[in-house]
Amino acid sequence: MRYCGVIGFAETVETEPGVMEDVIVERKYYGIVKRVIQRQTHQVPNPDLEIDNELVILSDAYARNHIDKMRYISWMGNNWIIKTVEVSYPRITLWIGGLYNVNATDSASGRT
Repeated sequence: MRYCGVIGFAETVETEPGVMEDVIVERKYYGIVKRVIQRQTHQVPNPDLEIDNELVILSDAYARNHIDKMRYISWMGNNWIIKTVEVSYPRITLWIGGLYNVNATDSASGRT
């Protein structure tokens, strides 16, 4: 299956003197969906849907220089957390997980 969508990168910018915040920058990428796996965790009464999908994108200079800033990928109408990245230039393989929540995701994953 072919992929066309955006990836959200967290760029740290100075919003006020001495105050740094992450601002999401979205960039469009093309690639393929290699593996589609869906699962639900049954440890809570209303579990969130998680997926273990593998998407491969054709990288550009921006993606290569900002791999550590990748936060989410837009796919099938939602933004999904990027869990793991494998670099194999000129391609980048992304494994995605649960839905991306801008308010909870970065603090829960240890990203600031």
